[in-house]
Amino acid sequence: MLALAVKQSPLPAGTCLTLGLFKDNAAATVAQIENSAAGLSRGTIRRSGRVRVQPPADWVALATLPGVQIVEPYHQRMHANDLSRATVGVAADTQVPTNYMNLTGLNVLVEVNDSGIDWLHPDFWAAIFLTV
Repeated sequence: MLALAVKQSPLPAGTCLTLGLFKDNAAATVAQIENSAAGLSRGTIRRSGRVRVQPPADWVALATLPGVQIVEPYHQRMHANDLSRATVGVAADTQVPTNYMNLTGLNVLVEVNDSGIDWLHPDFWAAIFLTV
């Protein structure tokens, strides 16, 4: 995308963009995008501050908005669970509905190692200072 932006070249037909917005002024940036020629795809504003747009011909102008942090091509996300069965050796391929060991997922224990807690976090203050 950088090469296209430097040359002020148009994007390939059908390309949508994901814009990463600075959270402190995301609403104002969304308003600027809505007032521009970009088609804002409703329902795509994320809590993470990302928004999907149908870019205008001058798509590079979106990157110059003060509230835009990053511009990247939009890619439809999809689950890759079908690939994990063969990767971990539970099934010979991704198409077989059963597995050779009759694994069901029942009685599986999951352990999570944690590096500790942030004892300065406000959620822990009451517990720390009320017991001292």
